[in-house]
Amino acid sequence: MPENIEATPVELPDQPHQRDRATSSDDSHPPSTPNTADGSPITIRPFTAADGVPTLNIFLDAIRNTAAADYTPEQIAAWIPAGADPDVWLERRSQLNTVVAVVDDQVAGFSDVSASGFIAMLFVDPAFGRRGIATALLQWAHAEAKRLGSSTLSTRASITARPLFEAHGFVVDAKRHPIVDGVVMENYAMSRRI
Repeated sequence: MPENIEATPVELPDQPHQRDRATSSDDSHPPSTPNTADGSPITIRPFTAADGVPTLNIFLDAIRNTAAADYTPEQIAAWIPAGADPDVWLERRSQLNTVVAVVDDQVAGFSDVSASGFIAMLFVDPAFGRRGIATALLQWAHAEAKRLGSSTLSTRASITARPLFEAHGFVVDAKRHPIVDGVVMENYAMSRRI
């Protein structure tokens, strides 16, 4: 597990969501912990083994519920790995630079970012949707990628996630149609300069 993950995210430049912005007259100080739309603090912390099952459940719930508005039942079934093995999930998440967003002592979302600035996953529990969790995770990814020396953030965003990434300055580089278990999916290669 990476040891240099900061406990609080920093502000994304040109951030359109004012409620999530930390304010400070001195940019040399880290911002305060961001809050959800209802005022609950959001804590970003490193992923631990105890986060394996909660993050897997968030992944599955977000696909089955949130993404279901944009994908067919056949696409949803192909997207969710057969069996969704918690041990395999834990191993994969542990190998990546993964963090979780915690609200009221509950894991509300998770994300990761590589040294090259690639965000492989960013998922929020549907029960915490539209409360600033994804914004806080993107703020962390921006700061972490910059700290790791990347000049660009990139991802492959779902149809569902595309508006979020666009609201945070990402642009579509390509529309993609990967085939997963014989089913044609749709997502977007997106990026933004840091």
